[in-house]
Amino acid sequence: MKGFSLLEVIIVSAIGLVVGTFLISILVNSNGFFFKQGAVINEGVNINDTMDNLTSMIRQASAVATGYPEATPSFVTSSHVLVLKLASEGPTEIIPDTYDYVVFSTDPTNPNILRMQIFPDPQSSRKSTNQVLTTLLDNVQYKFYDKNGNQVTPVSASVVEVSLTVLAQTGQVSSQRTSKVSVTLRNM
Repeated sequence: MKGFSLLEVIIVSAIGLVVGTFLISILVNSNGFFFKQGAVINEGVNINDTMDNLTSMIRQASAVATGYPEATPSFVTSSHVLVLKLASEGPTEIIPDTYDYVVFSTDPTNPNILRMQIFPDPQSSRKSTNQVLTTLLDNVQYKFYDKNGNQVTPVSASVVEVSLTVLAQTGQVSSQRTSKVSVTLRNM
């Protein structure tokens, strides 16, 4: 007789089933790994971009403001809200004694969103902005120091320390990254 016996077919099928199951489990685990790595990369890029925006604006600031608007503040500088005072820009030069304000605060409807809002003076050529910096915010904290490294009130600060933590959820696994930087205000 030519051909395979029933026992040989069953053994080969069982081996094929075991090998197939093993290959499928490798594929599923690899796919999960790549998905998680993509989320980790996105988290890293997100925190870097957010810190770049924060440090750039702090470096441009003339001072830390008590709040904005100054008369009846909607935003007040604290350990979780930062209001910066920037010299207003005209078409060709800085406008003396005129200021634009930049506010970094969490979104009132979603605490995972960090926003940067720019409120320019009417004479300024700087554009009004309401930009989402991150949707992965876990915590942001500001501390204020003088030139000697002593902690001071926000309006007396010449250095602002920013600590930013983002939290990413990948399936059932969450990861968090924290970045911390100290930035000196303009002309300090």
